[in-house]
Amino acid sequence: MIVSQRGENMIYLTKNNREKTRFALNHRLIERIEEHGDTHVYLTNSSHYIVAEKTEEIIESIIKFESNLTPCGQTKRSEE
Repeated sequence: MIVSQRGENMIYLTKNNREKTRFALNHRLIERIEEHGDTHVYLTNSSHYIVAEKTEEIIESIIKFESNLTPCGQTKRSEE
């Protein structure tokens, strides 16, 4: 799982479908995550996705993203 480095509130997940479609999700819309064999991500707008990543992976990605925020809400730029 990859966390966006462009300043969006997005994490990248993989739909658990035949094509294994990758998509970006605003992690601040996640209400809850449940595992019933597959991982179900429920959003505050009543949508939900079935994804390939496990709950722990999703939480780690959110923590990683949030730890890269500065006080003004911008992502830190890595030095090149």
